[in-house]
Amino acid sequence: NKSPNHIPRPRNAFMLFRSAFAAAQKIRTTVEHDNRHITRIIAHCWNRLSDADKRVWREKAAAEKALHAQKYPNYRFSPIGRATKPIKRNVRRNGIEDKKRCEKVADLLLAGKSGEELEDAVKQIDMSLKTEVSDHAGNDASLDAEDSSANDHDWRSQFSDSEDSNIPPFRSPLLPP
Repeated sequence: NKSPNHIPRPRNAFMLFRSAFAAAQKIRTTVEHDNRHITRIIAHCWNRLSDADKRVWREKAAAEKALHAQKYPNYRFSPIGRATKPIKRNVRRNGIEDKKRCEKVADLLLAGKSGEELEDAVKQIDMSLKTEVSDHAGNDASLDAEDSSANDHDWRSQFSDSEDSNIPPFRSPLLPP
């Protein structure tokens, strides 16, 4: 839906790095198929690059920016607000498990794993995260139950000896009986 006169912005160093990383097809769709997660994995790899490696990508970005300035000398970035807000999908994203998984996959890539070896390692990560999540869910539920029963007991003991114990609890008149 862009106009034919639309001028794209020059890419920054990370965008060039991400494009090259994706073109190398280091992450297969069997490992990860969600582009948000792929970008997060590549971002972890970018953050772990040395300054010398990042400098190469920054120089490429500066060269692309200079070429862009030659091609479009009067270009000036001016974002245009949307007339209507986009419809948000009800999708669970950016969960703790997703972030941990992406970080572990990035570590595997930096360790030099690829292909079948990477797929097997990611399957093991997925299995360990599933058991970790189920362990946390069970422990959290039992801890919450213990805490709530202890809090209820503490709350009742504070007011049981007082003279206001005959007062019924507050009930909103807006609620049905």
